[in-house]
Amino acid sequence: MPLPKLIADVQRFQTEYTVAEDGPSVTAELLRIIAPTSIGGKRIHDANIVATMLTHGIGTLLTNNAQDFGIFFNLINIEPL
Repeated sequence: MPLPKLIADVQRFQTEYTVAEDGPSVTAELLRIIAPTSIGGKRIHDANIVATMLTHGIGTLLTNNAQDFGIFFNLINIEPL
């Protein structure tokens, strides 16, 4: 993809979408989510996505990997693609 097109796409995305940023409040939510579990490794990445969603009030996840998020069904809505 040519760089000018890439830059234009990113700039357009910035106007059309809100980025749910990671930060201290997401970390606190992540720790709350994982405390009662025994998850680790790459599953922490999934938990961090869920923590980011919860922190920013995002209730539904569209994903090709619905089974990876099954442990979080009680926290978010999971919609398989």
